[in-house]
Parts: sequence; structure tokens; C-alpha cells
Amino acid sequence: MFKVKSYVSRLLLIFSLFITACETNLQRETSKQVRLEPLATGDSKTKLVRDVVLEIGVAQQYDLHLNNTTDALIPSSSSNKKWRIWLQEIVEKEAGWRNIEDQYIAHLEANFSEAELNKLLNLAKQPVMKKWLQANMKAYSNVAPTRQKIAGKKCGLTTIQEK
Repeated sequence: MFKVKSYVSRLLLIFSLFITACETNLQRETSKQVRLEPLATGDSKTKLVRDVVLEIGVAQQYDLHLNNTTDALIPSSSSNKKWRIWLQEIVEKEAGWRNIEDQYIAHLEANFSEAELNKLLNLAKQPVMKKWLQANMKAYSNVAPTRQKIAGKKCGLTTIQEK
């Protein structure tokens, strides 16, 4: 009975994630319809924001964090590897960086002055900052198995091999 409840709860979590991804996609399409065009003077600022985002690696970080949502819902095992990869691809396609980039850029553009963005870009180009950003991404990736195991236990989801 416990195994059935575990699989049902797992299925409900996956279904919820899929619905969330679809809803995000719908909101993205709606937000693009009402999005304001940047002012002519904002073009250089928009480019500056994009340069900062590119230099810091925000897109990669965003998609990595998004994929780890799937990892938290579906504990890693050899039996569900293809399923997890498929679900990650769907989530990334529906709610990934490409879908929110314009909104993200607009938010940063509205909250930072050109002077601040220039300082951030200069900071992001510093060797020690590049080293920090790379080490941070590597550390985040390295702890993924532990994070998956903890999340799986907290949600009551364990693989058959762990039982």
C-alpha cells in the first residue's frame, strides 16, 4: 500500500510540475502581448543588461536551477533516467531561460542605472569574479546528488533501491 501511495504522490508532483510549466508558458505568451517597447535611449541600456547577464552566466544558472526542480521531484535512478531527461527537456522548453529572458532583462533594466550596470559588467569581467562564478556553478552541480536525496526523503519519495 505504501508503494502505491508513494507512486501516486510522485505522479501528482510530476503532474503539478507539468501544469506549472504549461501555465508559465501561457503567462509568457500573454506578457509578450502587453510588453512595452523600450525607448530609443534604452537600447544601449538593454544591450548593457544583456552583456552583464551573459558575462555572469545567468541563463545557464537559471536553466540549471530549473532542471534541479525536476531532480528534486524525481529521485535519480537508472530506471527513470530517460523519464527524468524527457521531463527536464519539457520543463526547460516551456519555462526555460528563452521563455523569460525578455522579462528578466526588462526587470534588471528597470532596477539598475547605466552606471551601476557598467560597474557590474566590470566586476563580472574581473578574473577573481569569473573564478567565483565558475566555482559556484561547479559546487552547485556537485551537490546535486545530495540535494536530490534530501529532497526525495523530505517529500517521501525514495527509489526502489533505497528501500
